[in-house]
Amino acid sequence: MATLAEGQTLLERIRKAALLCTYSSAQHATTSACYAIERLLQILRDKWRKLEELWLKRLIQLQQCLQLGLADQEAGRVCTSSSSSISSSSSSSSSSSSSSCCCCCCCLSWIQRGSGKCENFAQNALF
Repeated sequence: MATLAEGQTLLERIRKAALLCTYSSAQHATTSACYAIERLLQILRDKWRKLEELWLKRLIQLQQCLQLGLADQEAGRVCTSSSSSISSSSSSSSSSSSSSCCCCCCCLSWIQRGSGKCENFAQNALF
């Protein structure tokens, strides 16, 4: 933003200098320079605005990734504790129960990692 302020200051100085000129060719040159500077300042404003929009989008993506990561950690803790309590309470049941998926959160972590599906959930789904 300091560059925009400096550009605006430069523009004002050139305009003031144009008022002091008595030659028409000098006034024409300063007017032309003012138009060029105004155009460049507008381009700079537009690029700055686009940069801020991009920054905001990236910030939102980063926050969402952080939230997903925290949810994945929490789901891992919940699934680990649920699986261990299920397998310890039903130690006489078949071996497929110890590998079964305990919640949809596990499947979400499988999808996020790129495997596309949770094999245990697909085999043991109740619905």
